[in-house]
Amino acid sequence: MASDETPPGQSLSIHYLRAIAAFMVVAYHAFSHRLIPISDGNSSDFIWLQFGVAIFFVISGYVMLSSTRDRMPAPRAFLVRRIKRIVPLYWTVTACSLMASGGGDPLRVLCSLLFIPMIDPATGQGMAPILDVGWTLNYEMGFYALFALSLCLPRRLAVPAVIGLLVGLSSLPPPDDANGLAQFLFQPFLLDFAAGMMIAHLRLRAPRWMLPLGFLLLALLHQGIAIRLLAVTVPAALIVAAGLSWDGTLRTWRTPMMLGDASYAIYLTHLFVLFALRDWLSPAQSPVLMLGLALVATGLAGLLVHILLEKRLFKWVAKAARALPRLLRQRATPSQDQVNIGMGQ
Repeated sequence: MASDETPPGQSLSIHYLRAIAAFMVVAYHAFSHRLIPISDGNSSDFIWLQFGVAIFFVISGYVMLSSTRDRMPAPRAFLVRRIKRIVPLYWTVTACSLMASGGGDPLRVLCSLLFIPMIDPATGQGMAPILDVGWTLNYEMGFYALFALSLCLPRRLAVPAVIGLLVGLSSLPPPDDANGLAQFLFQPFLLDFAAGMMIAHLRLRAPRWMLPLGFLLLALLHQGIAIRLLAVTVPAALIVAAGLSWDGTLRTWRTPMMLGDASYAIYLTHLFVLFALRDWLSPAQSPVLMLGLALVATGLAGLLVHILLEKRLFKWVAKAARALPRLLRQRATPSQDQVNIGMGQ
């Protein structure tokens, strides 16, 4: 999911966990979209991989709070930075999806591009964005907007206010006559962001040995516990809190660093690669071989998109953002020729 490239001093564990979470989602979709055929009775063996999204959400909550601890940015500057990181590649990949599908409903396209939950007017239920994985970006952008608003408050009030609102929305059941928008707001996913913020605010750390335990709990608990807080949010938060304890001992490995940098590109583009593999290849005799091929292909494609497109898009957008105020000032300030003309010279 959306991420900045790791600057000096940022947690290596968080960076590596981004890559792991992205590949968890890739593996989940490789199974769920039948690139790797399975029997219905074995679906629980892979379905837990979708909770890589929960790890992303916990990381987002942690990073947003920890990165603003020493100096709180202005709300506008915070949002502009997040938009520059998220929007260019998301809009580009969404455009590719539109071209591949031959177009789409204009209202749905607009809602997808603006991260607005789309409601089917006929049923009142929510609809997926043009890019299927874009539903998570709707939650990310909603969280960023809420966090930006909290920057207007004193720090001692902002953190409990955001956490309290997230916990409240995720804990309350939707109204009986809830439409798609209400269903979007009252979701347990929001607890993941709150958990990440609590890890950052309280500087929580779990013993390093609990990192694999977190993944094990994520794989097992969803089968017997219906409460998402216990089955998903707690294990995902444990993974992040235990991962942070590894900082200081982790080495900077080139390949994991590159995959962490490219995690957002991998996440946005992996379905294109999986569908292509599914169309080109017959069902594999070895699920392990097919899964390995899916992970390698999506990783390479994501790296190429990150290096050749995402980084350049960010530079172009940053350059345009720096140039825009200057152009506006030039338009607002008349040139000497315009002054002379106005004076009749």
